[in-house]
Amino acid sequence: MSDGLSKALRFIRELQKLDPSLSIACVHTLLVAAKHEGRTISYIVKQSSVSKSTVCRYILDLGETRVLKRVGGNAAAGLGLLLTRDAYDDRREKDVFLTARGKALVALIEEIMGRP
Repeated sequence: MSDGLSKALRFIRELQKLDPSLSIACVHTLLVAAKHEGRTISYIVKQSSVSKSTVCRYILDLGETRVLKRVGGNAAAGLGLLLTRDAYDDRREKDVFLTARGKALVALIEEIMGRP
């Protein structure tokens, strides 16, 4: 097996430890938010291939609280990787940041992928 495939498999295993049902699109949202930390949700949407409502749902799932559709919309604990704050210049917008747990995961991903 090539080194690249081994890295990809290790990356996936680390994500599965968090939540075995994480979708690729949700992981993509996390990585875009990490790359553009402090930017607005609208900016993250522009960098993604999914709708704003989907990105918002993923940010909730990756944050402190997620909404469970299967359980009548009840709130449950999120993954604690992202947090949002009102944007300084536009209170209708939210800026997205990594939590300490999110930063640790991104550092691990970078280590796995071999980025200096």
